[in-house]
Amino acid sequence: MRGEIISNFGEGKDTRKSKNGLVFKVNKDSFVTSPINGMVVYANPFRTYGNLVIIENDKGFYCILSGMKNIIISSGIEVLKGEPIAKLDSISNNQLYFELRVNGKIINPKSKVEIL
Repeated sequence: MRGEIISNFGEGKDTRKSKNGLVFKVNKDSFVTSPINGMVVYANPFRTYGNLVIIENDKGFYCILSGMKNIIISSGIEVLKGEPIAKLDSISNNQLYFELRVNGKIINPKSKVEIL
């Protein structure tokens, strides 16, 4: 998945979505790929966020993604960085939310992910 960052960490009026992470605008019907190697610890709908995927790696990082139409992986499986995990929801204006935590603390994804 490639896209343009439309809301940076700490920005935005919608504190649930853009303050704690990044929002990407991506191509219609794009596949979402895992940004890290790790274990899928959650891959289901969650409250008002829609489909949510949480991936944990062995260094204490948690990657949280939402805005996806169809999740194509399930909890309890290992994924590799770049592996397709979901299809984007064109209803949500092709926007994907990405949050990164380390040892439970929300951090700026740009500080740890070299591709951003």
